[in-house]
Amino acid sequence: MMRSAKKELINKTARALFAAGGVSVIFVIILILIFLFKETIPIFSGAEITGKNSIPISEKIIGASISERGNLISLVYQGGLSLVDRNGASVSRFDLPDKIVSAVFKKNTLLVSDADKIYLYEYKYISDSSASLDSNAELLPLFQCAKPKGMQTAVVSSKDDTSIDVIYYGDKRIQLIKYSLSGSIEQIKLDTEILSVIKSAEVYFDGSLIAVSDDGRIYIIDENGNVNDVLREDGISAFGMLTGKRGFVVTDSAGNISVFSSSNKEGSSSFHKIHKIDSCGKKVTSLSLAEKDRTFAVSYDDGSMKLYYSTTEKLLLELNGLSGKMLISGNGKNLLSYGSKLVLYDMKNNHPDISFKALFGKIWYEGYSEPSYVWQSTGGADDFEPKYSLMPLIFGTVKGSLFALLFAVPLALCGALFMNQFMHPDLQRIIKPAVEIMAGLPSVIIGFLGGLWLAPVLEQYLPGILLGLILTPIAVIIAGHLVEKYFTRSGGEIYGKEIFIILPVIVLVFGTSVMFSNEVSSLLFNGDFKDFFFTKTGTPYDQRNAIVVGFAMGFAVIPVIFSLAEDALSFVPREIIAGSLALGLSRWQTVSGVVLKAAKSGIISAVMIGFGRAVGETMIVLMATGNTPLMSLSPFNGFRTLSANIAVELPETAVGSSPYRILFLSALILFIFTFAINILTGFIRGNMRKESK
Repeated sequence: MMRSAKKELINKTARALFAAGGVSVIFVIILILIFLFKETIPIFSGAEITGKNSIPISEKIIGASISERGNLISLVYQGGLSLVDRNGASVSRFDLPDKIVSAVFKKNTLLVSDADKIYLYEYKYISDSSASLDSNAELLPLFQCAKPKGMQTAVVSSKDDTSIDVIYYGDKRIQLIKYSLSGSIEQIKLDTEILSVIKSAEVYFDGSLIAVSDDGRIYIIDENGNVNDVLREDGISAFGMLTGKRGFVVTDSAGNISVFSSSNKEGSSSFHKIHKIDSCGKKVTSLSLAEKDRTFAVSYDDGSMKLYYSTTEKLLLELNGLSGKMLISGNGKNLLSYGSKLVLYDMKNNHPDISFKALFGKIWYEGYSEPSYVWQSTGGADDFEPKYSLMPLIFGTVKGSLFALLFAVPLALCGALFMNQFMHPDLQRIIKPAVEIMAGLPSVIIGFLGGLWLAPVLEQYLPGILLGLILTPIAVIIAGHLVEKYFTRSGGEIYGKEIFIILPVIVLVFGTSVMFSNEVSSLLFNGDFKDFFFTKTGTPYDQRNAIVVGFAMGFAVIPVIFSLAEDALSFVPREIIAGSLALGLSRWQTVSGVVLKAAKSGIISAVMIGFGRAVGETMIVLMATGNTPLMSLSPFNGFRTLSANIAVELPETAVGSSPYRILFLSALILFIFTFAINILTGFIRGNMRKESK
C-alpha cells in the first residue's frame, strides 16, 4: 500500500512538473511575442506635438531661421537681426541695412536684399556641446554688391571656403554667378533667357538648374544654359529642393503635391514624377523642407499645415490655426510658425521614413527609373535616402530555404526510406547515428566551408556538377533495373546489400561528370559557363549563390528530415508490411503502396520542420551568400535573408532608430513564420491521420 501511494505521489508530481514546464514554455513564447510587438509598433506611429511656445513679436518679420537643436530663433526685421531663445528672451542683436525687402537663410549664410543691392553674411549658430544646445550665433559680413540689371530675386546656391554661388532671376531671365568671398565675380556660370516669369530656382545635384514659373512650367537648364527639358504642372504655387538635391517638391494651384527626380536609363537622363500626394481641397501658400531628411511642411490658405515625408508619401502631422510660413529645425524636433504670430512647437517625429508601403510595397526612389523593392539602410552621405523594403529579405529567406529543401528533401527522404526498408540491420546501426551526428555540426563551420571552399569548387566545376546531378539518378535507376533483371531473377540474393551496388555507381558517374567538366563546358557553353549564362539571361554569375547555399544549408537540414522521416517509417506496423509481402507484392510495391501511405503524415511533418529549420538559419546564409538583397529567381545570384540581415545590421544600428525597430520587425516576421509552419505541420499531420484511419 505504501509503495503504491508513493508511486501515485511520484506520478502526480511528474505530471505537475510536466504541466508546469509546458505552461512555462507557452508563457515565455507569449512574452517574446509581446516584447517584439512592443518594440515594433512605434515605427508605424506619426509625429505628435509635445509642447508649444507662443513668442511675442513687435515688428514685421521679413525672414526667420531656427537653430539645429531648435532652442534659438533668428528673426530679421527692418534694420536688424534679433536672436531669441525658445521663450522669446533676447540673446543677441545684429545690425542690418535699412529698407530690406527680403532675407534668406541658407548654407550658413544670410542674404538680405533691398531694391538695388544684395548683402551677404556668414551666419552660424554656436553650439554648447556640454549642454547639447545652441548657445549663440555669429554674423560675419562677407560682401555687398549691386544686383545685375533686371534681376529682382537672389538666392544662395552653394558656398565653400573660397567662393559662393548666387542665383539671380527676374522677368524671363536667370543667372548663376560665382563670387569670391570678397565680392568679386569669378565666373558667370549661367546666363540664359526663358519664356516665362521665374517664380523660384535651385541647383540640382548634377549642376543643372531647376527653375519654375508662375504658368506651371518647370525648366531643366544645363550648365551651358541650354533648356534640356520642360515639365508642366497646373500653376505652381510652391517649389523646394529636397536634401541631397536629387529630388524636388512642387505644389500646384489645385493643392496637389508632386515630387520629381531624374534617372539614367540607357545612357540618357530624364525626369519623372516619382511621388504624388492628392489635393486636400486647399490652396498651398508656402513650402518648407527639412535639411537632414526628406520631411517637408506644406502651409495652406486656411491657416492649416501638413507635414509629410516624401519617400513614403506619409502624412506625419496636421496642425490648424497657424499664420504665415513654417520652418523645421535641423534635428527634426521643432517646428516654427512665423508671420503675424510666432509659435514654436516641440515635436516627436522618430520614424518619418517608415510606413507599411515602405516596408512591403514598391517605392520609386530618387535616381531610380521605376518603383522597386530595395533594402539599403545606410549610405556614404548624410543626405542618403534610406530604403527599408523587407520584401527582398523575405524573398531571400524563402529562396534560400527552398533551395536547401531542393537538395535536402530527396536525399533525406530517399536515405531514410532506403535505410528503414532495404538496408541490412548491421549497417543501420552504423548509418543512423552517423547521420544524426551531422546535426551536431556547428552551422558556422558549414557556412565557413560553404563560402570559402565549396563556392570556388562549384564555380570551377559547375558544368560537370550540373551534368552529374542529371546523370547520377538515371544511372542508379538503370543499375537497379539491371540488377533486378540479371541477378535477382536468376536466384541471386542482395537484400540489405544494395548500397554496395548503388554507391560505386554514384561515385563513378558523378566523379566522371566532374572530371570532364571542362569538356562539357567547351561542348555546351562555348568554354565559359559564366559568360554564356550572362549572355543568354543578362544576369551575372555570383560565386556565392543560391546553389552554394542549397548544398551547405541542405547539409544542415538533412539530419533533421532524415531522423524524423525514419522515425515515421519505423512506426509503420511490421505486421502490415509482412502481410503485404505475403500477398505477393514486391518490396518496392510494399514500400510505395503501403509504407509511404501509412507514414505520410510523419514524412510531411519532417519536411515542414526541416523548412522551419532552414528559415531560421543564420550563419550558413551569412557566410555562404553574398548578402546582396536582390529579388532574383536565378540560382546563380546571391540573396540576403531576414536572419542574416539581423546579424549584419545589428552591430551598427543605433538603439531606438528606424533600422533598430525594423530589425525587431524582422524578428517578429521570422517568429510568426516559424510558428505558422509548426501550426500548419500539426494541422496537416492531424488531417492525414484522420484520412489514414
